Amino acid sequence: MHRAIAYAALAEALNATQLWPSGRLTELAGRGSITNSIENSGETIEIEIGVSWVGSGRSTVLVRGTARGPSHWQLERIDEHIEVPISADQQMHSKA
Repeated sequence: MHRAIAYAALAEALNATQLWPSGRLTELAGRGSITNSIENSGETIEIEIGVSWVGSGRSTVLVRGTARGPSHWQLERIDEHIEVPISADQQMHSKA
């Protein structure tokens, strides 16, 4: 796996989650992950995105991303995360 290519794909996927509606983020919080495979420069890179709540206030979610792909002798992985604030309207619905 070319680490620079995988990291760029992972960063793009994490940045895209910041554009997701708050409702989608709250629905995914604590409910597993989404996995997609992408082809880039002849490589298959698996991108996994998981969402969980930060703290008890349910005002922010932690979006974790992992990129996985083959290397010469092993399976490599890169992990990153971002925190995304949830809008006030969605906070009220997520507490119900």
